Amino acid sequence: MMEAFLPPVVASGALRAPDVGALLSATLPEILLTAGLLVILLLESFLGPRKTLYARISFATVLAVLALTGAGFAGKEAETVAAGPLVVDNMARLFRFFFLACGALTLLFGMRRARPWFSQGEFHVLLLGSLAGMSVLSAATDVLTAYLAFETVSYTGYLLVGYDKTDRRSGEAGVKYVVFGAAASGAMLFGLSLLFGLSGTTSMEGIAEALRVAGPSPAAVMGAVLVFAGVAFKVSAVPFHFWAPDAYAGTSTAVAGFLATASKAAGFAVAIRFLGSWTGGADPVAEGVSAAFLPSGPLPFWILGAAAVATMIVGNTAALRQMELKRLLAWSSVAHAGYLLMALSTGTGEAYGGILVYFWVYMLMTLGGFGIVGLLIPHLGGTEIARYAGLAKRNPWLAACLTVLMVSLTGLPPTAGFWAKVLLFMPVVEGKFYGLAIVGLLTSAVSLFYYASLIRAMYLMPPAEGADGPVNLELPDWCLVGVTSGLLLLGGLGFMGWIADGFLKAASDWVPVALR
Repeated sequence: MMEAFLPPVVASGALRAPDVGALLSATLPEILLTAGLLVILLLESFLGPRKTLYARISFATVLAVLALTGAGFAGKEAETVAAGPLVVDNMARLFRFFFLACGALTLLFGMRRARPWFSQGEFHVLLLGSLAGMSVLSAATDVLTAYLAFETVSYTGYLLVGYDKTDRRSGEAGVKYVVFGAAASGAMLFGLSLLFGLSGTTSMEGIAEALRVAGPSPAAVMGAVLVFAGVAFKVSAVPFHFWAPDAYAGTSTAVAGFLATASKAAGFAVAIRFLGSWTGGADPVAEGVSAAFLPSGPLPFWILGAAAVATMIVGNTAALRQMELKRLLAWSSVAHAGYLLMALSTGTGEAYGGILVYFWVYMLMTLGGFGIVGLLIPHLGGTEIARYAGLAKRNPWLAACLTVLMVSLTGLPPTAGFWAKVLLFMPVVEGKFYGLAIVGLLTSAVSLFYYASLIRAMYLMPPAEGADGPVNLELPDWCLVGVTSGLLLLGGLGFMGWIADGFLKAASDWVPVALR
């Protein structure tokens, strides 16, 4: 009798209630992050700003979730947990672990700067909320869930960039970020609506199946292009990169490093989910397109290859003109998005594993670089490259650590950046996309010139008059500097092999059957 009052899809049993236990297990990291930010909100409403209290609570929450995520890898085979629109597999765990590591390192660098706004609870609420959104994004297999998580990451990012209300540049950077983000979000939502209209479902697998059955269509192509627009904005790929230099230069170094690493990785996480689930059903490229220059498979891979070429060229050439270190690192992050897109466009499991390895090395290089720049602002008085003149005489060890970071960003041995870049180029060369590989190698050579400008200033230029005294850092600062640069050097000297093997194996466990 009750079935007569239920919708037909429910009465027929086609729609079932989700497994609450599996859902709680899949979302436990997000639940803990949300609980942590609620505790901070509650405490601040009674206590007001506190110098280190909220930062410590935020850091403890991130470490707890980090340990929980690491426990998910216990045993020889990590279990895959499916719960409605979320699937927690090796890919989701690896990205979650990366996001949390970025959050922990950001908090450590932020605590060393002791900025007034860092003592406010709202900042840490936004940071934890952003991490929760990234975590959901890496596990989402439903386009609606992915879009909501995508927007959570975006809105918290807008507020983090413009959080310092006492700095006019911070507010200006936040406004620019919002304007570009609104356009990219609208484009992505329209693209998802086209795919939903074609398939009648929000499931990524359902969309893929519908596209395969219906065959290629202009609407499917338009949907793929518009979805790429949203992802390109998040990873700061050309032509949706204009916000990145202004946003990174206007906000604090800790937030800039967090956006350049964790936020960029979140964009690639959702891109990998999309590619692995449904883009194989989009229109193929015409036979006349040369496979030696761009991928010749489904159109989304062609789009990624073209975007990779443009991003590598624009990012590296624009960085050549920068005289301010934060803007140089910002354009550098645009260039590195091009290298990652280059590997992603091959659509292979080896490329996905290489991307995961690269992000860990990239975190040490970029977040460490922004962090060290922030630590030196009180000593040097600014972030212009000219202010680093003679740093090798004022503090030789600090200059050596910065040199390791710059060499690793260039991708030269004996640093971990060299081996990480090799893992990105291997699937490109093995796939015979020689044009992509040549552009990547040439632009990497160009990057040596602007990274070397900092090294030249530190070692070959005399310090300015009155700014030749010693630069001394405290022990906690040296620990952060040593961890970032030391791991890059040790990784390049022989510790990358077993780490890379682990990531590549984990990637092969969840990469679907060949996409090409």
